[in-house]
Amino acid sequence: MGFSLARTSGMKGKAMKKTWCYSAFACCIGMLASVAILRESMGAEETAVTPPATDAQQPVKLDKSYGEGKGLQALPAWEEVYVGDKPAPLQRSKTWFAGETLKTFVYESGDGTVQFAKKSLQQDYWAFVLQGTTVLTSPDGARHVYRTGDTFVAPKGWGGTWEFKDKFRAVFVLPAKTRKE
Repeated sequence: MGFSLARTSGMKGKAMKKTWCYSAFACCIGMLASVAILRESMGAEETAVTPPATDAQQPVKLDKSYGEGKGLQALPAWEEVYVGDKPAPLQRSKTWFAGETLKTFVYESGDGTVQFAKKSLQQDYWAFVLQGTTVLTSPDGARHVYRTGDTFVAPKGWGGTWEFKDKFRAVFVLPAKTRKE
């Protein structure tokens, strides 16, 4: 598994190096998160170390039960963006880390589709699909299908329909401060 870095016309020196660094960082984070979740879903044994009680920040492990859909809390229906003649699907979520710059949560949805206005996502969404399928369809008709085990990013400014199938469940990572607070 790897990635390539294509030189974009006009990018030189520091701009090229900065772009490469961000791409490499994002790739590494995605691969590490994917491997950790896959190991847990396959029941791999891990050596758990309980950190000492201190004021220092400590790593936070995703509780395996959240990844299995246990302990998720019901969310209000997105009636205003739901597409179709059926009631909005049941949605559940559990935030497992909220820091100064990053928020991570497990999200689950019943079958259904929501409509986002063009350029309506207010932040980038990184996702790892734990279960089910999701289809993001852009206004130009481009369909992007993601299934169990896939990792994707829905970028800030994207709009279109977002369909959930087969009791979709995913881990999402996004900036902690997403709207004016």
